[in-house]
Amino acid sequence: MFSIGRWFANRGKEDNETGKGPCPVIAELYSNAPRPRHGFHHYEHLRDLRNKLANRNHVEPYMILTDRTLRALASSRPRSLAEADGIPGIGPVKLHAVVPRFLEAIAKWEKNGN
Repeated sequence: MFSIGRWFANRGKEDNETGKGPCPVIAELYSNAPRPRHGFHHYEHLRDLRNKLANRNHVEPYMILTDRTLRALASSRPRSLAEADGIPGIGPVKLHAVVPRFLEAIAKWEKNGN
């Protein structure tokens, strides 16, 4: 049986149970996901912020923003709502309800020279 956790641990290796690689659909999704160009720690900070917002609102973290969207935010570092508007996974509701919190975090990195 396919397990996303096992796939992350064994990326590129054969699945010992089936002799097959990971699900091609999942592999394609993750291979095309934008990667942060300025370091993984920015993505980690955004993920922590997302988890806090999710806990506060009693929802699952992916309902705030997906991992793919967080990677795109960490990579592109938008400074305004207009810049964040083109990022996949950010629609008009999330743009005004959630993204400003993430823009504040990104602005702190810029201010601290990260």
